[in-house]
Amino acid sequence: MSKELKITDGIDANVWSAFVKVCESSNVKGYTALNEFMLKVIYASIDHLHLDHFKTYIDFIPNLYFQTFNNEVGKSTYTKIQQHSVAISSLYLKEIIQLVTFRARSKKNKPDINRINQFYDSGFGAYGRLLFYMIHHGDAKHFLEAIDHLESLDDQNTGKLFALKDDIREYKRKPVADQDKGVLVKLQKDYSALYQFQTYKRHVISGTKYWLYYSYRLGKINSPTLITLLDRISIPFRDWTELLRDLLFFREYRMQGYLNWNSWTMFQDKSGETHMISSSEWLTFGFLAEMIRENNSFINTAGLTTEQLQQLAAAYQSLTDEGVYFRNYWEKWTDVLNTDSQNNLVERVNNIIEIFKEGKRKNSINTYQEIANADLDDLRLTTFKTHVGNSWKNAAHITKLFKSRNNTVDRTGDDDDLYKIGSKIILEGGKSAFIQGAHHREIFNMSDMGGKLGRWEDDYFFRQIIKSDPEQIKGRSLVKVLVRAIETLKSVDVQPDLILLSPQYSYKDEVFLKDERFISKLKELGVPEDESNFYLGKFDNIPIYTSFSEQLRGKVVVCDFSQAFNMEFKTNQNWYEGLLEISVAPITLADAQLRLDVEPVRWKKTGDGSTLTDEEALAYIRTSILIDIWTILKFNVLNENAYIVGEINLNAGEDLR
Repeated sequence: MSKELKITDGIDANVWSAFVKVCESSNVKGYTALNEFMLKVIYASIDHLHLDHFKTYIDFIPNLYFQTFNNEVGKSTYTKIQQHSVAISSLYLKEIIQLVTFRARSKKNKPDINRINQFYDSGFGAYGRLLFYMIHHGDAKHFLEAIDHLESLDDQNTGKLFALKDDIREYKRKPVADQDKGVLVKLQKDYSALYQFQTYKRHVISGTKYWLYYSYRLGKINSPTLITLLDRISIPFRDWTELLRDLLFFREYRMQGYLNWNSWTMFQDKSGETHMISSSEWLTFGFLAEMIRENNSFINTAGLTTEQLQQLAAAYQSLTDEGVYFRNYWEKWTDVLNTDSQNNLVERVNNIIEIFKEGKRKNSINTYQEIANADLDDLRLTTFKTHVGNSWKNAAHITKLFKSRNNTVDRTGDDDDLYKIGSKIILEGGKSAFIQGAHHREIFNMSDMGGKLGRWEDDYFFRQIIKSDPEQIKGRSLVKVLVRAIETLKSVDVQPDLILLSPQYSYKDEVFLKDERFISKLKELGVPEDESNFYLGKFDNIPIYTSFSEQLRGKVVVCDFSQAFNMEFKTNQNWYEGLLEISVAPITLADAQLRLDVEPVRWKKTGDGSTLTDEEALAYIRTSILIDIWTILKFNVLNENAYIVGEINLNAGEDLR
């Protein structure tokens, strides 16, 4: 590294401070010396490919424009400094970028093109900031000069780019068997890297144009000036087809700091309140304004990658919202956008939005097809089944009681008809939860399918025992009903050993909770862990368990459990804990065709009103998933005299809370 470059280490802030001081004191000689030093550092940075110093000092140029333009107002003594920093700023940047191009073509220590592109990034970023400051100051004269200088920039690589494009085209024409994917990827990367200069240049031009539109929206520029500037900024015809891809690139989250655009987005409204918007917001707005003004018919979605189509789908809603803005304020924009009526403006907006709508549709179709063809992931299936099983186990209180008390009969292998409790559902769009890759989506609360099944089992049990016409007792309070039920059972030599009630009584009935015969589980030791979530404690030394079944709401069951009931069940070693079958299966093409034949309207009509083709609808159906969850069991009443169903019948004015 040269000595000239080394002496700048650590003094960048001091150099800038010195610039500010000489500007404030109108010290032309001092300013000239510092200006020469700045350029020397920039030139040396390019020569030695020292990016950090280049990035720092090239930003001095637009910042000095901003500093001197502010200070010049009303002070004739600043004229000479302004000539250096204001009038010549864009020329400096043009020459510096050209010097980077010259360095890129140097045969001595020829740099890698990607390294050169880093210098272009900073150079064009500084150019964009200079244009932003000129718009901010209303400096139309120097803005137009800067645009002239920018448009004249050329990296002299047109011939190489055409040659690379031909190489790529010819390579793609080869038989697939003769192609080497690595060779094609390298050719495409080489083309992209060499094309980066043109990309930066186009982005600065289009981004500046989009900011002009947004400045007019904010009231920062008047329509005659805006029209003059817009008419002067030309986007070459060859670049029009790139504008859509550019917008999708601009909208990527990781691109928010691209070309320093994130620093443009803070502004004050008429009330003085400060706002900050994302660069993607004003770039999207400006893009739509430009398309309306030019009545552009060159936008098309052909050849967009999957990622670009995803971005386009995300941009669709933003553009739709901005279209509403233009419809509402068409009178403000009619001259700027070259529209002679509101209908004309609305027609142009709708034509553009329709292109994005079609692109969104393409993205949806691609997504459907990729999800439909994806394999189910074993790990996600296992995880789902585990969560569903745990949810079922936590909610199936009655089944758990029968198992823990060995009050069951295993009917596996028998021909006995038991009840199949559960559901077979088609979860629309649910396959994405069971695949890997970009289309994987979490679907929350799916595991509650198991909890719902557990509650269904409890409902089935309580319906069975209530319809068997046992003795029923009604009372005004839970305690009174419990006491009467226990006494009644004991009077016929039945020793109650279990109480079932709704969990609301664990916190709602103060009389019950404060009764000395009730012992909370919190005062007990050795409560089995798998019963702790539904075991409440004891009343009169009889264990109390709860159930979420709606059938038990306002009721209580007191029983000799083993004498009163039993549970028959069937098991399979492949089921969850041998009892719960959980099946997840994709929809086959044949099944999808059958569903489409039966319900064509359901599957072919989309949410936005468009219609899918049969092929597209089949792909959409196959983004769904078949989920089968069930148990095979039967609850039996063995002895109607061994249990009592109590009902708490509150009179008006009584409140157990």
